[in-house]
Order: sequence, then C-alpha cells, then structure tokens
Amino acid sequence: MHDGKYQGGHGLTLRPQGKVSPPEMVRLNHAELPGLGLCGPEAPTRIGQLFHYLERFAPWWRKPQTQTFFGLVRTVRAHAVTMFRFVAIGMGVWLLAMVLLIAAYGLFNPPGSTLMVLRWLNGAKIDYRWVSMDRISPNLVKAVIASEDGRFCRHWGIDPKEIMAAIRRSRGGVPRGASTISMQLAKNLFLWPSKSYLRKVLEVPLTFTMELFWSKRRILEIYLNVVEWGPG
Repeated sequence: MHDGKYQGGHGLTLRPQGKVSPPEMVRLNHAELPGLGLCGPEAPTRIGQLFHYLERFAPWWRKPQTQTFFGLVRTVRAHAVTMFRFVAIGMGVWLLAMVLLIAAYGLFNPPGSTLMVLRWLNGAKIDYRWVSMDRISPNLVKAVIASEDGRFCRHWGIDPKEIMAAIRRSRGGVPRGASTISMQLAKNLFLWPSKSYLRKVLEVPLTFTMELFWSKRRILEIYLNVVEWGPG
C-alpha cells in the first residue's frame, strides 16, 4: 500500500507505508484517483466506451465468445426474437400513423400522394388540382368502375372472386391483376408503384381501414383525384 498525494498537473508524490518494492511504489491506485483509469495505458478508446454503453441496451454488440452449438442456437434465437420485436413495434407505429392519416383524409382532402412525391423526386412536373365529386362527370365514374372494378360497390376493398379468377387466368398464361379500386388507391396514396409481395401485404390493412373509415363515394373521389391520367 501507499499514501499518494496528488500535486496537480505534473505528477504524484508517493509516500510508502512500510517496506515496499519499487514497482509497488509507482503503482497508481484507481480507487484513490477517480477518473485516472481513462488515462492509463489500458484505457478504452472513445469508440470502445460507446460500445460499452450500447451493450447495456443491445447485447449483440458484445464481442463473440466461444460457446457450444446449443449456446449458439440460443443466442441466435434471442437475437431473432429481439429483431422481431423491433419490427413488430415499427409496424405497429406505422399502422397507427396510417390509421390516423386515413381518418384525417376522411375530413380533409389529401395534399398529394406518395406516388406524386416519387415522381417529383425523379424530376417530373406535378400538376395536382383537387376536383370535388360534384364536379366530376358521372359518366367518368361509371367508366372507371366498369373498367377497373366491376364489383366495387359490393365488396369490402378486396374481391375474392376476382382473385380466384386471376389465379385461374394466370395458369392459362394470361396474367391479370386482381387489384380493386380501393387497393389501387392504397398503393397510389400511401405506398410505392413497383410490384412486390411486401407492398401487397401492406395494401391489405390499408384497404380495409379505408373501407372502414370512408364511404364508397369518398373512395372514388380521392381515387379520381390521385390516379395518374397521363404524364405529370
């Protein structure tokens, strides 16, 4: 042991108690000098300190250790469960935001759509002017329903009969989509245009939510205002 007195700035004055060897005389006691461990030869770097703090919240930041096969399986399983929780929380937050937005669009006209934003980011000029349903020709409404979704007024956004018919047609080499007007609106208003299974999965809850909050007339009104009629 030793009794150290810090002189400040330039060094230490060590006063040994009893007979001690030279290495013990120059050994610094971290407990007596708080914070000295951050300046020693084995002190962690700033990035090391960051990882040290992160591992309190995310165990996968820790350095891998040798473990048995079953231990590795348990580790992978724990990480998979953690990632699933993060994904589930993210999806829940996103769905809640979409529900609130759909409820708001039942009262206020959308200022645009995700598809318009994507087109604008690609350099296209957007000409968007809202037209109320009273100013839209009934002939246009009938033509859109007849060409895009003949059972629009009789389903809840998804037409099972049309889906089965599309599957049968695809087997014969004549592929055709089974998206209803409501599903097309969900894609244009909230999602992206490229085809993917993820987009199709996200369309389903959005479509049912729109059908729950909006009338068929409101769905048609927004659809006719955000659908692409031509370039721009």
